[in-house]
Amino acid sequence: MSRIYRTKVVIASGLMALGASCAALVTASSASSATATAPAPGVTATHISLGSLIDQSGMASASFAPYQYGARAYFDMVNAAGGVNGRQISIDHTIDVGDADLRPTNAQILVSQKVFAVVGYASGLTSSGLKYLATTATPVFGFNTGDGWQGPKNFFPAYGSALNYTTSTSDFAYVASQVLPKGVAPKIGIIALGFSTSDLECGMDPKTFGVLPSWAANLKKMGASVAYSNYVESITGGNNFSTDVTKMKARGVNFVVSCMDGTDNVALSTAMTNGGLGTVKQFWEDGYNQTLLTQNSTVMKNVFVMIQHVPFEDTAVPGMALYVSTMNKTFANGDSGKAHTNDEAAMQGWMGANLFVQGLRAAGASPTQAAVAAAINKITADYGGPNGGVAAPTNWTIAHTKVTSPGCDLFVKSDGQPSPKFVPAFTNSVSKIWSCFPMTGISNKPVAAPKGTPGA
Repeated sequence: MSRIYRTKVVIASGLMALGASCAALVTASSASSATATAPAPGVTATHISLGSLIDQSGMASASFAPYQYGARAYFDMVNAAGGVNGRQISIDHTIDVGDADLRPTNAQILVSQKVFAVVGYASGLTSSGLKYLATTATPVFGFNTGDGWQGPKNFFPAYGSALNYTTSTSDFAYVASQVLPKGVAPKIGIIALGFSTSDLECGMDPKTFGVLPSWAANLKKMGASVAYSNYVESITGGNNFSTDVTKMKARGVNFVVSCMDGTDNVALSTAMTNGGLGTVKQFWEDGYNQTLLTQNSTVMKNVFVMIQHVPFEDTAVPGMALYVSTMNKTFANGDSGKAHTNDEAAMQGWMGANLFVQGLRAAGASPTQAAVAAAINKITADYGGPNGGVAAPTNWTIAHTKVTSPGCDLFVKSDGQPSPKFVPAFTNSVSKIWSCFPMTGISNKPVAAPKGTPGA
């Protein structure tokens, strides 16, 4: 479904906005795009110099800092094989944006250091920095937080630049149809945070703070209804869900959807267990975390988590096997990166580095920033990595403004063992572990995954 804005990033962005709301914005000076004839910044006969803007120390750092490890592992792999056209690639200039990323200054500094590209930009609030980078020719790869990524042809976040919430109703209705007894109509309870994008992911009407009429209509067409909704949970955590559970129980809710972060999801599930709804199945948009599962296996036994790439555990898929083995090799000596192998931010770093290298190779022996961006913008099927990749394809000829159709996600659940692990929750005859839907949002019948989708 390519809903790129992950829930944990919604929370991270909201917390950063609260902490930095009084920060003064520095006006970015306009920078002209580099021409194809100008010397390419950061390029020598033997080296390509890159930069990164990553939140490594702020309150949202846990969501973004691992990006650097996936990118580093990929570049180490490429360099060990001789680099690209005889040039080694390295991220030489890294700026820790922390909680100060409302300002474009950091992006200006990075460009002044003559980096060839930014790999990556991973922070909860990126709009001011991205506004500046859009005035340059610098290719930018990163973690799409929905905060200014859409549009510019030199921006290449994982899974594409455009956001889509239309097919959320298809995802909700599909999972409900798989986990409820045959013939039982889903009566859905929706819980989200009091932050705009979390609410949008779960279909809030900004005028009424209830469910969007179009969402309710779409769900009705698929035999489902919303029996309860709460779009105002605190983004700072510490939420008490006992009242929600009481109301959902009274209204006969038999399926719960959460657009919150993993920690709040566990608190909700615990409240459901304590309040007599422990057997009700849950759909989470965040929570694919082995540590979270290990520590909360009892309350996660009825949980189904949505992800956008092949599960880390599925090393039978060649692209995922390469990612896992390269991460383990790169960080074999106790480096902190190894602990982040099964981290979705690290995966996005791998995907960004792979896309950059694709563009760099296509740009030839004398690469320019414009040539790299132009080459990527001709790619119609970016699978997120070599060896067949790890994700459904992104079509970069349209991905700056439109989501590649059909929208594809997959769902994982606990295997229920004493030492639990995630396993794919569903399979179907047309796309196997993937659940792909048209962009209409009114069908819960999976369609075939795009050709070449790994694991399909």
